[in-house]
Amino acid sequence: SKEQLWLRRLHLLSVVAGAPGRALSQSSSWFPRPRGDCWTKSLAAEASRETKRLAILEHIRSPGLVGRALLSSAQAALGSGFLFAYIASPRFCRWLGGYVEEELVNAYTQLLQDMDSGMLPAFSDAKATESACAHLGLPDGSSLREVFTCMRAECMFSR
Repeated sequence: SKEQLWLRRLHLLSVVAGAPGRALSQSSSWFPRPRGDCWTKSLAAEASRETKRLAILEHIRSPGLVGRALLSSAQAALGSGFLFAYIASPRFCRWLGGYVEEELVNAYTQLLQDMDSGMLPAFSDAKATESACAHLGLPDGSSLREVFTCMRAECMFSR
């Protein structure tokens, strides 16, 4: 269904967007960074928010054990690749991180437009989970559209 395709796309973009922050924050003990490098600190903060957004998407999508294992291994591989690329070219990695965040914002914007136009009927009546409401500060019984709007706002804040 179209809803499953949207969830797959958002899940994949969230995995890619969160990999750099997790890789750089986990390597902080052995990877030297210049003093005052605020970008890597903001990536680490963004990684924790991205983890929560991934948990929300996983709860909505329910990928199963194999799907979760594939997503986790893909994120680990992307993180390692990003770390080596950051050593070689930090400027490129900053561009790549910004590009992925921008694509994530564009995806949420397009999703909300599709929901408003009635192309995704399963999402229009769906209610948010308790964990999504707790993470995003929404009242219980909020709609899935409100969850996606808040997730887009978080992504816009971090780009």
